[in-house]
Amino acid sequence: MTTGYTVPYRPGLTVGGALASTGVIGSGPAGQIVTISGIPIGGNISYQVRLNGRPIPVALLGTPIQAGDTVTVDLIVV
Repeated sequence: MTTGYTVPYRPGLTVGGALASTGVIGSGPAGQIVTISGIPIGGNISYQVRLNGRPIPVALLGTPIQAGDTVTVDLIVV
């Protein structure tokens, strides 16, 4: 499943903020991703966040993005 979303850039926008603004990423109280398109994360389902094609750790969801950056999330089922 591949769906693209365009998020308007604004100064101070972070990777996590851009993902949250799509409406398809569910976050827990500590800011961690808990669902993607309604699919719960856990067990055999995980994910990988990428910034401009490069994997980034979840700890960097607060990283500011620049105009023209691309943020993607790969849903992984093992």
